[in-house]
Amino acid sequence: MTTSRLPVTKLLSVLLAVVLAVIGLALAPAPPAEAHAALSLSEPADGGMVATAPAAARLTFSEPVAPLLLRLLGPDGATQELSGASLEGDTLVVPLPPVTAEGTYVLSYRVASQDGHPVGGALVYAVGDAPPDRSAARVPPPSDPAREAAVWASRAALTVGVLFGIGGALFLAFASGPPLPSARRVVGSALGLATVAAPFAVALQGLDALGLPLSALPQGAMLAAGLASPYTLTVGGALLAAGLAAVSLAAPSLVMRRLTGLIALAVLAFAVSLSGHASSAPPEAITHRAVSVHVAAAAVWVGALVPLALMLAARASETATRALASFSRIVPWAVAALALTGGFLAAVQVRDPAALWTTDYGRVLLAKLALVAAMLVLAAVNRWRLTQPALAGDATARRRLVRVIAVEAVLAVAVVGTLALWRFTPPPRALAAAAAAPAEVHIHTDAGMATLTLTPGRAGPLAVEIALPTADFGALPAKEVRVTFANAAAGIEPIRRPATETEGVWRIDGLTLPVAGVWTVRLDVLISDFETLRLDGTVTLAP
Repeated sequence: MTTSRLPVTKLLSVLLAVVLAVIGLALAPAPPAEAHAALSLSEPADGGMVATAPAAARLTFSEPVAPLLLRLLGPDGATQELSGASLEGDTLVVPLPPVTAEGTYVLSYRVASQDGHPVGGALVYAVGDAPPDRSAARVPPPSDPAREAAVWASRAALTVGVLFGIGGALFLAFASGPPLPSARRVVGSALGLATVAAPFAVALQGLDALGLPLSALPQGAMLAAGLASPYTLTVGGALLAAGLAAVSLAAPSLVMRRLTGLIALAVLAFAVSLSGHASSAPPEAITHRAVSVHVAAAAVWVGALVPLALMLAARASETATRALASFSRIVPWAVAALALTGGFLAAVQVRDPAALWTTDYGRVLLAKLALVAAMLVLAAVNRWRLTQPALAGDATARRRLVRVIAVEAVLAVAVVGTLALWRFTPPPRALAAAAAAPAEVHIHTDAGMATLTLTPGRAGPLAVEIALPTADFGALPAKEVRVTFANAAAGIEPIRRPATETEGVWRIDGLTLPVAGVWTVRLDVLISDFETLRLDGTVTLAP
């Protein structure tokens, strides 16, 4: 009796245990909600005016963020690096240096979302009684094609390495008979690729977060920024899983090979769910687990391709035949899990079908789906045209099967390379959240203050909420409020609307500001029959 043989029923039972192990690990408490952060409110308001320079700026995002780079550009063009920022919930509090000069100030920020993605922007405000000069914020984004190509390559290499390496080690552990030396070498090489790519992926994550060029790769600040990112948890987990897969390859005991292979798959599935767009989407309790199952299914399918092709090409043995029979029974379950979880995650991320062709994320998804569809066609050819003749001993069918599986593996690499582009494309759900963020303007004078919040902060229909405190933050006794919006640059005549008061807050509903850009705002606040307070400011609407 040979211990390396395993009946098909037992093999299916063990593979079911793999799925259960992955699901069980995924049922662990999900990490905190992560998303692509978007600035929702700020103090001072973007485009607003303040009578005196504030001691600190407060930037409220859609989620907690980590500061990476903070700079203050003054009216004289001098730039100061800022430090000492702290987080209060979702609000980043940035201490500002004492200044006396009036004019336009630009607070340039670059922060990291909880999923590790860097988010940059600029807050423009004016100290004094003159509106801010928006042109002061026209700073080109820190783009570097070489850096972005390196980030893409490191992530793609890491993903290829773990999928082919860990999935391949698991396949060899459960394939009947001793592992083929060439198959072990290929799987070991995939694990080596993942091991080499991992530190580069972390370092380049920090480089990208700081917006530094590729030439700055050896800097310590870059490595610190990379290690601080949640993506490091995923990389660390992937390295642990790769190490377990290497143990599986080298273990002398069949039980040890299979056990470590199962654990490696579960660790990989859980690690990938710790960062990234998909697992951070609400409802996190479901998406976090869907990502784990999706990755496990992909590793089972993709990882088996190269070892199986090598076994079939090397010899027409009973071992290769049994491995092919088992593979043909297992893969449909992996593909079904892949399709179900992938469809769910795509629906969560895209939401509106039109986003498939109107956003970069959607176009990358369409490219991925086209490649996966080609893989499924080849898998169908294998299953319905070539597998049975190959199992019956048809040498020609076996050679064709090897070639088709090799093409399938190449397509799998192309799928991974395509998915790595998602690193640079926020999903439509995040774009929708950013589009729904309000615009705010704060107007500060000795006689009184006003804070206008326009929701959403983009051109089109919107609602306006107005808070009217006094200069010492008491309640301003307003009897009537009228607001005028004007955009002379767009040739639009002033739009005047009265506000209505509800529970101390003045509102304007049903307002439409048709074009994006800078709008001037004037508030006429009737205090009494003999006193009217006039407040002037500007607000910027997104397209």
